[in-house]
Amino acid sequence: MNKMDLSMYIKEDILFQSINSLLTQDNNIPYSFLEKINHLAKADLTVFYKTNISSKNNFKFTFKIGSYETPKIIKCKIEVISFLKESNEIIFLNKNNSAIFSELFLNEEMNSLVAFPINYSGKLYGVIIINFLNENALNKKNIILIEKFKNFIDRFFLKNNNVLSKN
Repeated sequence: MNKMDLSMYIKEDILFQSINSLLTQDNNIPYSFLEKINHLAKADLTVFYKTNISSKNNFKFTFKIGSYETPKIIKCKIEVISFLKESNEIIFLNKNNSAIFSELFLNEEMNSLVAFPINYSGKLYGVIIINFLNENALNKKNIILIEKFKNFIDRFFLKNNNVLSKN
């Protein structure tokens, strides 16, 4: 690792420490997470959808950062729901050409996306979807930051397991 890479990671660690301190004091946890991830990823649209308890394969709009119109409910293919719940992995797409994940492009103007689940107590609590206007908007730095942020969110909710029950 060269000196520049090291300084980037030190800055990120300081940023994540400040996020952690902010979030542990904030009453609106999901919105705070959206603000931070939207800023870090330099995204055009970031939305949190909560799992709709009455229907296992759709999500209800909860919070949004960005001025683009978004659907109030996303009805996903069962494969997408299963993937998000069981893998707990991040979906990265640099082009809007995927039939299986098409519902995750929240606005017709969006061309790149990231989506990741928020799993809580073995259940799919919701999904954070990040959209970008530009194709190929995801570069190595964005991907590393988003992966770190997802790991941070997982650790945060594991450590503070009562937070989601309040929201």
